[in-house]
Formats: sequence, structure tokens, C-alpha cells
Amino acid sequence: MPKTRSPPAEKDKDNWPLIKAVLKGHQGRDQIAAKYIQFSASVFEEMLALRMSSPLFRLTTGDAINTKVRFLNTDNSTLGLLVIKLDDTQGKPVDEKVKSLMVIFNTSTKAQTFAYAKASEYQLYPIQQSGVDEVVKTSKADKNGFTVPALSSAVFIKLSSD
Repeated sequence: MPKTRSPPAEKDKDNWPLIKAVLKGHQGRDQIAAKYIQFSASVFEEMLALRMSSPLFRLTTGDAINTKVRFLNTDNSTLGLLVIKLDDTQGKPVDEKVKSLMVIFNTSTKAQTFAYAKASEYQLYPIQQSGVDEVVKTSKADKNGFTVPALSSAVFIKLSSD
């Protein structure tokens, strides 16, 4: 196991014993391999590409946000799930290729499904379909709703041509 350095003395010298005990308790589990750093960087690059792929991800006025953005599970019926709909059929269109986007964050430790009657009209966003995260690729939209794996974020798209 590589030797760990202590945090700067100016701020944390009094905490060094606690920090060393925590690090020892990790037994090296906090050492990250290069492949995981590369994976994280690739996922981050995909998220940036996804954000830049549609102006719906970059709404600039409060009016546009109030018109196009809806949080769909505000009743907390599915704990650990945050479901956001970006609807370009409301107000002045900002993306001629997209009718709507569903952004789903699953913070739970199990796959979850958000029941949505028209989910089968959506598909996993192409950037995520061809991305590096094999877990996110298992996300699906079907007659039962949107299913997102544990500890994942998925974006689904409904194209204007659909």
C-alpha cells in the first residue's frame, strides 16, 4: 500500500490522529486504480456532451425554466428517485429535434421504476446508449415506465419525429 501523506498542518494538525485512524481502517480500499479514474473522466465527458447536445439542458431564463421543467415525483412515492421532465411542447420551442427529455436520478441501492404511461415513446439518450457506462445502458423505457439501475442517472429522449 502506498504511503499516505497527512493533510496540511496549518488546518488539520489537531485532526491527524483521527485522519490516520480512518485511513488505516480503510485498509487500502480508498486507493483508486487508473482504470476507474479513466472511467470517471469518460462518464464526465459524456455528461458534458449530453448537456451541450440540446438547448433544453441550458435554459437561461426563469420563464423558460418555469414553462419547460417539471418535477414529476413530488409525492415521494418512489424514495431515492428524482424525475425531471424537460418539455419542449410547452411555450416557445428551443430544440426542434426534441419533444421532451426525462432526466432520472436513482440514489437508491436498487433498480427502480417510475411508472409513466407514455414511457414507451422514449428511448435512452443516444450518448448514454453508446457510452462507457454498461450499467446505465441497462436503463429502459417501456409500457411499465422508466427503469433506472441503482445509483445511476439516466436521460431519456422523445424525438419530435416520434
